[in-house]
Amino acid sequence: MNRHVCSERVEYEKLHARYGYGEKNEAGKKALDYASAYELAIINSYSRTREEHYITYKRAALTLVKEFNKYRLEILAIQEIRWSGQGSTEIGNTIIFFGQCDNRRQGGTGFIVKKKITSAIKDLKVVNSRLTILIVEGKFFNIAFVNAHPPSEDKSDEEKEEFYSLLESTLEGIPRHCIIILLGDFNAKIGKEECFKTTTGSNSLHQLSNNNGFRLIELATERGLKI
Repeated sequence: MNRHVCSERVEYEKLHARYGYGEKNEAGKKALDYASAYELAIINSYSRTREEHYITYKRAALTLVKEFNKYRLEILAIQEIRWSGQGSTEIGNTIIFFGQCDNRRQGGTGFIVKKKITSAIKDLKVVNSRLTILIVEGKFFNIAFVNAHPPSEDKSDEEKEEFYSLLESTLEGIPRHCIIILLGDFNAKIGKEECFKTTTGSNSLHQLSNNNGFRLIELATERGLKI
């Protein structure tokens, strides 16, 4: 598309994350201005004919990928994506799998995965805006990563019950031979109550559990999980 966005580090670094190429031209400046207005990021890539073109991403996605690579992760559960629809997008050596947000453009869960392990992915299921499952083939057992984002503490009991009921049925539907790893922000405080220590251990930051904490403890106890 012959748009040069360059690699200037002062004015535009947040937009291109130092992935710019060449000298900025007028078309490139328009692309940078557009990206700035809509909080997008820009990466240059090259076709076989060496003509420069650009790809735009949400700027937060680039930041996430940079941190992902910084800590040498291979799988990362992400929440509050707020992207419309569901699908995947490639950024560098990673693929972001994202699920739908709700009608208010809130929520959205998904995963960032290193490209080198995508061949091991057995299944990816977006249940709703708060729940996504990634099943990866392991050496001895498959591993089910369940990305869950329950309603916050101030939401109604009815909304919480609806979510946990769906989570229960979702976990029940995971093949028995899978190891389950439940991930996400549960908006929960896990206390140090003696009666729950077989599930929660002794290393909580809180003395007492809140309502969401009790719900998480109950779920973990019933499913034989540890917190």
